[in-house]
Amino acid sequence: DEVKLQLTVRSYSDAVRRLLLDGIRQITVDTCRTFGCPREPEVRVDEEEYTPAAYNDPALTAAAASLFGTLIGPENVKELAAEMGGEDFGRFAKHLGVPGLQYRVGGVSLDRYAAAQQPGAGPLPSLHSALFYPDPDPTVRLAVESMANLALSLLAKP
Repeated sequence: DEVKLQLTVRSYSDAVRRLLLDGIRQITVDTCRTFGCPREPEVRVDEEEYTPAAYNDPALTAAAASLFGTLIGPENVKELAAEMGGEDFGRFAKHLGVPGLQYRVGGVSLDRYAAAQQPGAGPLPSLHSALFYPDPDPTVRLAVESMANLALSLLAKP
């Protein structure tokens, strides 16, 4: 008999990922032993097949938030809670050994945003939703302006 279990394991750090994988391996072995399996289970982990956590470097994040505040007003720059998404952006900074930053640019019109804040209103569609549609002109303009200004400020540093 055989059981094939495939998992996606997400964590915010490599150290926690290692603890999770070791724990999964140990629970598997102990469960098989407890239920009298005739042989030790084979637990395989493809160490290369995972998406590392995207880590926003604190100094780079603070510099970007300050710069963005001068562009659009500090009241329009929000710090978001960490998420367990499966973005591949975490690979770039890790592979290159450089500080990383992933940020978002608001994409809905002010009218739609205000309507979504009313009591009983549903949430705005997320980025990967089929219902997501940004207000294209201001969204693209702000995305380009923020990225260009951030790049220029970083390139100006010695």
